[in-house]
Amino acid sequence: YQQTPPEVAERIRTWLESFKHKPAESRPITEEDQKWLKEHIDELFKRGGEEDDRPL
Repeated sequence: YQQTPPEVAERIRTWLESFKHKPAESRPITEEDQKWLKEHIDELFKRGGEEDDRPL
């Protein structure tokens, strides 16, 4: 890699950068989101499968 021509090395760097995770855009929580969270909060914190009712 050290002996690679600079143009090729830059193309490789650019290509590798394309695989990095890009964070999602943040947005405010809507009233609909809040309502859904309130209704499903217990399900989100269940341990294991659906039959497992133990909290975390």
